[in-house]
Amino acid sequence: MHVEEGAVVLNGHGCGHRDVRIALDGSTTEVKEPTSISRYRGAWKDGTFEYQVEFVRASDNTTDRSIRMIRRSFRKTADGLLVSVVVDPPVVKFKQKKHEGGRESPSCCGGNIRSGSFRKFPGGI
Repeated sequence: MHVEEGAVVLNGHGCGHRDVRIALDGSTTEVKEPTSISRYRGAWKDGTFEYQVEFVRASDNTTDRSIRMIRRSFRKTADGLLVSVVVDPPVVKFKQKKHEGGRESPSCCGGNIRSGSFRKFPGGI
């Protein structure tokens, strides 16, 4: 992703769409495909960029997938970039596994989640 005047441009988020320009005023950007429409909406508030994308069937404007909406939030912290994701409905189930100190973390994270701190991402945002 990159930032332009009044917008954030996503590359590869949500169905792999490229160059989706999301205005920071909360207005909706639609990406139309032959059988579906993806609606992106985002805003910058209190140091956090948050956007959501909703997926609907083009023919009747109803949900056409098991995932209706994904919301992502990006906030820069002193320790790096904090990213949170909400999926509606929740469709991902995580298998728990033990790692250092006996704490559990989702197996997809490979034990990289540490309580009270965030992993730094190379290059920032």
